[in-house]
Amino acid sequence: MSATVLSGASAGAQASREADADTATLHQWLHGDDPRLVAWAATEARERKDAALLAEISPVLEQEVLPPLYTDDWHSSQAKVVSALLDALIQTSTPASARAIRMVNSRFPAQAALLASRLPEDQALPLLRVWLSDTDGGWAGAELQRVAAMLLAREPKSSGGQMYASSDGATRSFVGRVVEDSEEAVQVRVSVDGSPSQLLGHGSCGDFVGGPLEEGWPQVYIYDLVENDKNDPGVALVELGTDSIRARRFEENRPWGSCFGVQPLNAETRYSLLAYWVNADPKALTWRPEVHKGIRWTDEPTYESELGALVEGERRKLEATVRVLHDRGLLNDEEAEHLRPRLTVSILCDMKPCPLRDAAGTE
Repeated sequence: MSATVLSGASAGAQASREADADTATLHQWLHGDDPRLVAWAATEARERKDAALLAEISPVLEQEVLPPLYTDDWHSSQAKVVSALLDALIQTSTPASARAIRMVNSRFPAQAALLASRLPEDQALPLLRVWLSDTDGGWAGAELQRVAAMLLAREPKSSGGQMYASSDGATRSFVGRVVEDSEEAVQVRVSVDGSPSQLLGHGSCGDFVGGPLEEGWPQVYIYDLVENDKNDPGVALVELGTDSIRARRFEENRPWGSCFGVQPLNAETRYSLLAYWVNADPKALTWRPEVHKGIRWTDEPTYESELGALVEGERRKLEATVRVLHDRGLLNDEEAEHLRPRLTVSILCDMKPCPLRDAAGTE
């Protein structure tokens, strides 16, 4: 795991600072119950690079009495102080314990991911496994699940291991679970001209308007994660194949936003993991997570024959991917025999009246 240090813009005009406090006073503030002074202690520890004070931050974060961290108010006093503590660790490359990271990961996923990337492998691996298995962690859990999957995917044999239980109770390797949870969705448009339906793009953006620096507080910095943003000035957290997740640092009161949020672990991103393991660009694989096909209607027997051939052709493409993974030692014999990406076929009948008895199906 490698260390990552981010730079931030100048804070500009700030509230008057308790910069002249001595180390003993900062120590008292750090362990006190005034959030503003805790934030000042963290800020001064960061700016002075005070190793003794910095070493005390992780134990402070480990305290279960530290939250509430589940409020929706991003700029609450509690959120500010935790942000200041995490920023001090990140900017000075001071390690945090896995327990401290777990205490804050549900509210501060970007900071948690950065700190986890610095842990020794034996400490990071259990944390990544927890993140990967979290399917009910909201937006933060989805970000960390994706980060964990990409980090584990770099060395799937050594870091994945036989550690994941599938829905049927069987034990799968990390690669096996990715294969089992992958999917190819094929939509077949049946019409008089035989042309496929159109593939539609999608995306979303989010932003925050900012606000004034709160009086008496130091400048507090927050972080977020962006994916595949070529114009982003942040630092790479993990790069895998064609995908890159980067971290950004900025003043918590500054306007910010992004249209490059981290995508969850889904059909597209699992496909990217498979493409990485077979050493191919995602576009080079012979199947895709979403495929649109067309069949020209003449009569029912011809339609049934063409649909059957189409489905069998897609199934063979999926089997070829599994064979490559097995040949490279990423799937064991049992997994290669029984596991396949899911193939889902839906039928769009674009004729009125529709001559088909069933306009949807799953393989």
